[in-house]
Amino acid sequence: MSKIIMIFMLLLAPISSQGGNFGFSLGAGLQYSGVLGTQFSFRQKNIKYHLSVGVPGYSLGLEKSFSRYNNHSVGLVAGEMFMLFAKENAKYSFATYNYHFSGFSNSGWVIGGGLGLYKEGAASWGDDDDPKAKTTYTVDVGYKF
Repeated sequence: MSKIIMIFMLLLAPISSQGGNFGFSLGAGLQYSGVLGTQFSFRQKNIKYHLSVGVPGYSLGLEKSFSRYNNHSVGLVAGEMFMLFAKENAKYSFATYNYHFSGFSNSGWVIGGGLGLYKEGAASWGDDDDPKAKTTYTVDVGYKF
C-alpha cells in the first residue's frame, strides 16, 4: 500500500523547470524515518519534497506552507521501517502538520505531528502472518540547516 501511495504522490507532484533550493535537516520521528534520521529536500516557493533516511527506515513526502508568514505547513509522508525479526517491514503513511519557528524557507527548528496508518511487519514466528493496519500518531522534532 505504501508503494502505491508514494508513486501517487510523486505523479501528482507539480515539479517544474524553475529553480529551487535543496535542503538538509536532522530530526526524530516518523517524518525523519524513525528514531533518528536525515531529511534531504527540494523546495520550490511554498512546496517541499523530501526523502528521509534514518534508523531504521526511509520515507518520501511533501509539505506545503499555508500561513501568511510561512510558519505552518501540512503534508503527506509514507515510508517503511526495517524490522529485525520479521518477515516483512513495517509500513506507514501519515497526514502531517509542522510549525517552523523561523519560517518554512529558513534554517531553524521544526516541531510537528501526524495522524495516519501504521502496519507492523509480520513476525517470523507466531500465528499472525497478516497484521492489521492501525490508526496512530507521530510526534516529530528536527532542525533544518
